[in-house]
Amino acid sequence: MSWGPEHWSALANLTMAGAAVGGAVAAFVGLGTWKKQLSWQNDNELARRVMLASLRYRDAVFALRNPRILGFEMVPEDGPVPRTRNPWDGTVNALVRRLTLVRSLRTELEGLSQEAEAQWGKQFTESFGRIFKEEVQLIRAVQLFLQSHDDTASKEDRERAMQRMKEGGSIHFHSTTVDQDEFARNFEGLISSVSQRLREKIGHTP
Repeated sequence: MSWGPEHWSALANLTMAGAAVGGAVAAFVGLGTWKKQLSWQNDNELARRVMLASLRYRDAVFALRNPRILGFEMVPEDGPVPRTRNPWDGTVNALVRRLTLVRSLRTELEGLSQEAEAQWGKQFTESFGRIFKEEVQLIRAVQLFLQSHDDTASKEDRERAMQRMKEGGSIHFHSTTVDQDEFARNFEGLISSVSQRLREKIGHTP
């Protein structure tokens, strides 16, 4: 069989078609790899942001329970320093500072938890719900503590707040014995569980 111009032309067209198909396949595979890499980067970045926000929030909650109050905390954030300081006013100022920080970090973490739910589903939703529930109990305990020592409140109101603190088990200040600090154990356990799952996402490679 002799090859004429038409045969060589057909062979050239076939070769070009094969190259086009091969190029399309390579482009498709490359696009899939790029999408996978982009998804991994998004997961990695979000996991890091959520974990760091969780740890900052945990530290703020534990700081709120710290019975040791530093001097700068006793000064009002948005007012002049009084010439004569009432020790109780300083305690109130310190707790307000700490509460403000906890609320701010919780707001940040709530936003990130919603972003996590949008990206990963509800695998963290229940855990964050339990974490925030623990914080609500702590905030209530702090409020009762303040009410029980409020000189502007009536004696009956102060006694009522004190009684409610006793009935609920005071969790405002942390226990000197870690084994007896149920709040700290529960809260740390919840944060650690979330952090561990987030580390798995950070450590996962595409």
